[in-house]
Amino acid sequence: MQERIEFIEGYGADYAVSSLGYVISFKHGKRRVLRWNKNKRGYRYVILCKDGKTKNVRIHRLVAKAMISNPANLPEVNHKDGVKTNNSVGNLEWASGKGNADHAWRTGLLETKLTTDDLALVHALRANGLLQREIAEMVGCSQIHVSRLLRGLHCEYTRAA
Repeated sequence: MQERIEFIEGYGADYAVSSLGYVISFKHGKRRVLRWNKNKRGYRYVILCKDGKTKNVRIHRLVAKAMISNPANLPEVNHKDGVKTNNSVGNLEWASGKGNADHAWRTGLLETKLTTDDLALVHALRANGLLQREIAEMVGCSQIHVSRLLRGLHCEYTRAA
């Protein structure tokens, strides 16, 4: 696949993004690939400047906005291979929050450490009126994980006790 380059919307001809996941600056009459940083969640981002104001922008979103149509107006960008640093256009797709989370569960990117006994405990705690946040703290997982467990979305992701 040949590399494609598109200018980043809202930045005129100052910045462009490549289909391989690079961000290029054309400021000051020079072409240079920007150095990326990594945020706490493991996503690569660059710092773009416009009218003297800087903004941290995640690279996968720049690539998707510039190169992948989004007719359903989905809000998130999913990394198909689960590698947050692989920002090539062929590895990205628009997704809903649920679709993105489901992909992570299906592919094993979100791994539960709970046993079947833990599942029973989660349901019992909820029946006793505890909040999902409180249950998550008690069993050592996220509140989203507890929510999924309570909705019955746990069967294929748990291991036997």
